[in-house]
Amino acid sequence: METEFIIKICGITRREDFGYILRQPEVNAVGFVAYPPSKRFVTYENVGEIISGCDRAILKVGVFVDASFDFIMSYVRGGLEVAQLHGDEPPEFAEKLSREVRVWKALRPRSAGEIDSFTSYPAEKFLIDAFSEGLKGGTGLQVDREMAIHAVEILPGPVILSGGLTPENVTEALRAVSPAGVDVSSGVEISPGVKDTARVRSFISAVSEAI
Repeated sequence: METEFIIKICGITRREDFGYILRQPEVNAVGFVAYPPSKRFVTYENVGEIISGCDRAILKVGVFVDASFDFIMSYVRGGLEVAQLHGDEPPEFAEKLSREVRVWKALRPRSAGEIDSFTSYPAEKFLIDAFSEGLKGGTGLQVDREMAIHAVEILPGPVILSGGLTPENVTEALRAVSPAGVDVSSGVEISPGVKDTARVRSFISAVSEAI
């Protein structure tokens, strides 16, 4: 398992954005939202078209919300290497899935006690995102810092910080929480699913200066 710091750009919907990200050597993970209600939803066929011809090592992560095993595997067969689970998937499901693909678990905690319940969850990495009633991510809301710090201290795997990160606030967030990675989506966008290359570059520079 790699120990390098994760810089993940999530919510990719366009081949041109993926191509730009590939030219940023600091970025080592990209995310594709496989959740139909999302404005950033992409089908597994879309993902295949976007990543075709990818010529460098970069983790390709699918974001799923209470999806079926077969639905997730359709994306894995299309080239994704990590299933990031954003719903209420039980540990048994994650365990079964981990035999086929790497599993990351995203948490949207309302309290520290909710984080404590995941100390035995079978995931390679954890992602801490902001809670929003009825929404599963990509909200632009920031995570409570104390809960994020608690997650880093107690969860059994590396914790990636998400939730409302931008080029302007990521440096302070990294210094406060000391996570094993960062995940950004709306904070580097012109509109949902359309990345702003200047903000992507600014975000990468801010992270690189802080770690």
